[in-house]
Amino acid sequence: MSEIGAFTILAIAVRALGYAGSLLAAGSGLFLLAWGTRTYHGTEPSAVDRVMRRTALLGAVAAVATIVATLLGLGMRAGRLSGMGLSGMTDGVMLQIVWEGAVGTAVASRIAGLAAIVVGLAAFRHWPGAVLIGIGALATAVSYTFVGHATEAPRLLLAFVLTLHLLMASLWFGSFAPLIGATRNFARADAAALLEAFGRSAVWGVAVLVGAGGIFAAALIRSPAGLLQSAYGQIILVKLGVVAMLLGLAALNKFRLVPALASGREGARTEIVRSVRMEAAAITIILIVTATLTSVATPPVRMDAADSSQETARPPEEPARSSALLRRDSSR
Repeated sequence: MSEIGAFTILAIAVRALGYAGSLLAAGSGLFLLAWGTRTYHGTEPSAVDRVMRRTALLGAVAAVATIVATLLGLGMRAGRLSGMGLSGMTDGVMLQIVWEGAVGTAVASRIAGLAAIVVGLAAFRHWPGAVLIGIGALATAVSYTFVGHATEAPRLLLAFVLTLHLLMASLWFGSFAPLIGATRNFARADAAALLEAFGRSAVWGVAVLVGAGGIFAAALIRSPAGLLQSAYGQIILVKLGVVAMLLGLAALNKFRLVPALASGREGARTEIVRSVRMEAAAITIILIVTATLTSVATPPVRMDAADSSQETARPPEEPARSSALLRRDSSR
């Protein structure tokens, strides 16, 4: 596990901001594609329009913030590569080296995807906007497969499951704000219907999210020892604990709070808003843990590969030469 200094902590914060912004931007757009153009008969059209437009604005702001964080991250990679920290972030030579590698491809893909989302959000009710949102969300998710742990073997499998994982996480994270807005401002029946529809989709989405994440982690850890004895595995365990809490909150919403809202129970709206906020906080914690994981921890599969390569590269020594070296070392 890498040493954690002030520069590393700053890099983790920037990375976590980038993760959160990417999920929020893509997820806001995906929510609007799924539920933003529906008709809600019991709610004033102006109230529906207000919630959906605020969702689009939030997604656009998140996309712009993520572009800034992505560019900061590019500079921080240059600073780390130069060994100069903050003062090396503007080193032209180091920036060119970073840009010409896989990091540059990831940054270009991410910025292009986020830009497409911003344009698409401005016209999400029309098919060109919907297409841009879909392409942008996919490009943003795929951009994370060009660097980091997704580049380990088997690369195609890891890239595929990570893309699925990020798209499902985006939809979940990006739905929190509009669901809170709908719970507060929609007619009771419309709010309950939207929450029920989201809950039905979330069952499949969470299955894909957890399954893809599990495959990704298993491919990198590969053994119980890797899970329990490596820093990478231990951070994964922390992440799994928070995920379990998150799934518990989601189950509470689906099976208790949403039916309470549908039946007209007093206080159900407030309880749902509180529960959704707790889900958002849990995912924020997961993103911070993930940023730490990808910044300072090495997957066991990579450590095993490094050990194997060292063993393979070490030439066999002749017994006489080995004895001579041993005598020379012992005489020092």
